Amino acid sequence: MPDDKGFALAPWLKCRYDNAIEGSNIQIYGDIALAIGPVYLTGVDGKEIFVDKFFAFRKDSTGKLRLIVHQSALPNEPKK
Repeated sequence: MPDDKGFALAPWLKCRYDNAIEGSNIQIYGDIALAIGPVYLTGVDGKEIFVDKFFAFRKDSTGKLRLIVHQSALPNEPKK
């Protein structure tokens, strides 16, 4: 989108996750784990923004958890 400024490129100071929403936002299927929910990012100006996230992890042959899919996006807001 032409008006997308690329939030991922901003200099974020910290982030926090909130997977404690009603229902199960972390799901495990054998060696695959899915995490779905909001991420809150704090910028250098102290302002916090919210992004939707989806992460998929898989255990490798040594048992280490590896990130295999990541998608984060600003919420879609209707034009006024």
